[in-house]
Amino acid sequence: MLGSGQFIPGFEEQLVGAKPGGEVTVKTSFPADYPVAALRGKDAEFEVTVKEVEAPVEAAIDDAFAKRMGMSDLAALKEALRGQLAAEFAQTSRFRLKRALLDALDSGHHFGLPPRMVEAEFDVIWRQVLADQAEGGIPPEDEGKSEDELKSEYRKIAERRVRLGLVLAEIGRKHAVTVSDDELAQAMRAEAMRYRGREQEVFDQLRQSPNAQASLRAPVYEEKVVDLIFGLAQVTDKPVSKDDLLKEDDLPEGYAASEEAKPAKAKSGKAKTAKAKDTPVAPAPKAEAAPKKTAPKVKEAKAAAEPAQAKAKAEKPAPPAKAAAKPKPAKPKAKS
Repeated sequence: MLGSGQFIPGFEEQLVGAKPGGEVTVKTSFPADYPVAALRGKDAEFEVTVKEVEAPVEAAIDDAFAKRMGMSDLAALKEALRGQLAAEFAQTSRFRLKRALLDALDSGHHFGLPPRMVEAEFDVIWRQVLADQAEGGIPPEDEGKSEDELKSEYRKIAERRVRLGLVLAEIGRKHAVTVSDDELAQAMRAEAMRYRGREQEVFDQLRQSPNAQASLRAPVYEEKVVDLIFGLAQVTDKPVSKDDLLKEDDLPEGYAASEEAKPAKAKSGKAKTAKAKDTPVAPAPKAEAAPKKTAPKVKEAKAAAEPAQAKAKAEKPAPPAKAAAKPKPAKPKAKS
C-alpha cells in the first residue's frame, strides 16, 4: 500500500500516478542499515506491473461489516473487541506489577553471586552483542563506547539476571513450587505453534531435548513463583489514564524484555535496535515479560514479608519491502 512506509526509500514515490496495466521500472538502492547484509547499499531495479489501483473508503460499522470480520452481527463484534482489550489491559497491568516486584527483589537482596553463573550468563549476552554488531545492529546508546565500557554494562545485566534467578528459585523451593508435566507439555505446544507448517516436527524435537525442555520450563516456573508472591502480597488497583500506561519510562539497569517485547515508538519509520537478548538463568527463568498494549489500571503491591526480604531466526523479507526488525529485548536506559 502506497504511503505505508513498508518499502525501501524511493520505491513508493516512483509508483505514484501509475494506472492499471501499466509497467514501471523502479530504480532505487537498499539502505545502509537494511537487515539483509548482502543487500545493504546495493543498487536495484524492479520491474513492476500494476494489476489494480484502489483507494481507501470509509466502511459502515454495521452488521454487514461484522459478518465480513467473521462475526454474527455487530453486537458480537463489539463483545469480541471488548474481551480482547480487557485481556490486553490485564496483561499490561501484570507486566507493570511484575516489573515493580522484580525491581524490589533485585534491590532488596545483596549477596555474593556464583562467579561461574555470572560468567556463563555474561557469555550468552556478549555473544548476542557481537552477533548484533556483525549484522550492523548497534543500539544508539552503544555507539561510541569502548569494548570495556560495554562489557561493564552488560556484566551488570548478567549479575541482575543471576541474582533474580537465585532469589526466585529459593522462594519457589521454600514454597514447593513445581512445574507439572502437563504445564511443560503446554509450553512445548505453544513453542511449536510458532513454527507454522512444522509444528509436529518441532514438538517432537522438544520432547527429545532435555535442554530445550529446561529452557521452556524456566519461564513457567518463574510465572508460578511470581503468582505465589502476588498471592502473599497486598495488591490494590490504582486507576490511571491510558496515556500514562503507554508512556515509556526509563528501565532499571539490567532490565530486559522477552520476545513479546513492548513495541518501541518508531522514529523516521525505523524500529529501535534492541540490545541484550534476554536469557533465562536456571533454575529461575527470564527476568521480565513485556506487554503488548496498555491497561486502564495498574496494580501496586506491597511485597509480602518473606519475598520482600529475602530464539528462531527472522524470515528473510522479499525485496523491496523493508524487513521487520528481529525482536530482541531492549537494554535499559537508566542506571539503578
